[in-house]
Amino acid sequence: MNNFSQDVYFQQGISSAEIVKILKFHQSNICVLDPKEEHPAKTEWINTNSKTILKSDTHIHEVFLSEIVAPIVYIYTALKEEFYGFPVVTTLPVLTITTDDYCNLTQGSYTFDFEKMCLHKYKDNVHDDLKDIFYNKNVSMSLSLFLDIEKSVFIHGNMAYINGIMQVGMLTKAINDCCKENSIPMTQAFINTQKFTNLIGINLRKQLLINNICFGGEL
Repeated sequence: MNNFSQDVYFQQGISSAEIVKILKFHQSNICVLDPKEEHPAKTEWINTNSKTILKSDTHIHEVFLSEIVAPIVYIYTALKEEFYGFPVVTTLPVLTITTDDYCNLTQGSYTFDFEKMCLHKYKDNVHDDLKDIFYNKNVSMSLSLFLDIEKSVFIHGNMAYINGIMQVGMLTKAINDCCKENSIPMTQAFINTQKFTNLIGINLRKQLLINNICFGGEL
């Protein structure tokens, strides 16, 4: 295909309606005025809760870092180091194990507790349901990075979405670098975002799935 043909294909393939929709969305998520001075109560709340990571109200059991096989420890440590570098945390990381036993973790979904150095298992998932969602059947584990939209809006106002996805992007880079350095196998898999979010017990109106990093094979 020559350059002219590519240009014609490009012009014909552009959806003006999609561009307008995205531009409106982008413009509604940027600052046009200098931020006003924060209310003292809000500043105090941010200082107290800025590093807090959400945990599920449901609790099955804890798995301490000393009980987990090395590759997941590398991922855990990379996340912790990146999180502690942020002035505020608006990301909820969720680890989902899709196989019966993976790196000493049983099938289910886990949230992270960096203070107690452990994972909290909060949900048992049905194996077949997970395999149906991951069209690539070689997925053994996924790390889902959710944007806590309520916390982000409270802290960032109309910049909540942009600042939130920037944080997810930095976390994604940290995990990618960690996996390359430690030869941890990653894989690509399409998922139905809403179906997956519901299956692992996350409120999709409060937690927005921005990125899902998948891992395949045996570690």
